[in-house]
Amino acid sequence: AINCFEDIVENPDSYEDSIFAIIDLGYTYFLMENSSYKSAYTGKLSQYKFESKEKYNKSRDYHIELLFKNDGQSAINEFADNLGEQKAGELSQNTPNPCSGVTNIYYNLEEATSVNIKVYNHLGMQQKLIEMPYSDTGINKLELNTAELPAGIYFYSLIIDGEVSDTKKMVVVK
Repeated sequence: AINCFEDIVENPDSYEDSIFAIIDLGYTYFLMENSSYKSAYTGKLSQYKFESKEKYNKSRDYHIELLFKNDGQSAINEFADNLGEQKAGELSQNTPNPCSGVTNIYYNLEEATSVNIKVYNHLGMQQKLIEMPYSDTGINKLELNTAELPAGIYFYSLIIDGEVSDTKKMVVVK
């Protein structure tokens, strides 16, 4: 089931299919952790394996909001409220993910500095470079436009002082 849901997330027939597959993937992991069939198996999209029922429920509710063209704004606001737990030099998972058009990336800085965000395709080829000559101390937000990227899996890296600080995966759907 995990491989099937991941295939749908990565190659959806529609935006809605991807959202439902993400919800189902999270629920499958939740059921596996709370049954007599506990398994250490984790697929490629381990970001949907949640540590608690509450975290799964937040993710599910956020993705359901996306289906109703609510743009997930209340879920995004709630997500932003929880960013205080983020360590310096760390990226958050982009929201929404999967995305189509604009997605938000949050990152935390220990001190004000210049940063870059590099976006790579699944083959490791750089697709975008966003240079930010000045970012404040604390939580920062970048609105990343993915409209010119083809549907697929991408990785984005936070570069601080020329060094990769953190990398996350995002899914772009059309």
